[in-house]
Amino acid sequence: ITNTFHVDEASFFLVDDETGDFPLFATRNIIHDQNIMLAKDHPIIYQLSINPRGLTKNELDVLPQFKAIWKKEMRDLESLAAELFIPIIVQKELIGLVSLGRKRSENSYTSDELITLTTLANQIGVAIEKGRLFVQLRRELGERIKAEERLQRQIQRMSALHTIDTTINSSVNLQVTLQVILDVVTNQLNVDAAAVLLYDENSQKLEYVSSRGFRTTALQHTRLTLGEGLAGQAAINQTIIHVPNLRQRQTSLDASPLLLDEAFTTYYGTPLVAKGSIK
Repeated sequence: ITNTFHVDEASFFLVDDETGDFPLFATRNIIHDQNIMLAKDHPIIYQLSINPRGLTKNELDVLPQFKAIWKKEMRDLESLAAELFIPIIVQKELIGLVSLGRKRSENSYTSDELITLTTLANQIGVAIEKGRLFVQLRRELGERIKAEERLQRQIQRMSALHTIDTTINSSVNLQVTLQVILDVVTNQLNVDAAAVLLYDENSQKLEYVSSRGFRTTALQHTRLTLGEGLAGQAAINQTIIHVPNLRQRQTSLDASPLLLDEAFTTYYGTPLVAKGSIK
């Protein structure tokens, strides 16, 4: 536009969909306050909403409705060096405006130039609307994909719980039941390995009973008193123990060379509790 009409200064305001105001979006050859904004009830915005042919600086100077413009707003307008305001209208709604400075020739804008600028503004409006629709569709598609992924995870979890429930009710073999539970846990939580320690009331120790995913026999001889090690702490406190990075924190697991060979990074210990008692 500036090249075609031989204008140095130009600025572009675009409506904020949330507030309805028109912040300054882009400029050319203008030194200005970064926070210039035309409020939705600004006289210029109102005039452009009802007058699609545009607004000149001369009209700003003589029409009575513009006499009430605040001094700061007037300084902002003067910093834009605007001689002409052209509305960008889409479906009878003002979505933006273009301001242009004085032509290098010092001549006024002709009627033909105003018609051309209005046509360009309409084309800009169509392009902006298409861009907005594209962004909106992409956002809605992303939200739909996320919703479907959440639904799939919920279905998988419900199926996993059903598998565990069916196994518990149909099997009297503890090892079979625990293996099914460990399979579900490792698959659903996407972890490399998991093990179960059960509390023996006679020995008062947590003893290894089953595992999945270990490369070594590191845990198969585990016998811990309540409060001993990470698993013992989880059991006695009946709370989840989480170590985000085993390589950055010294733990009781460091005492087992075989566990070190597993090269685990993160640890979770979860107590198995029934009727308030550790199991």
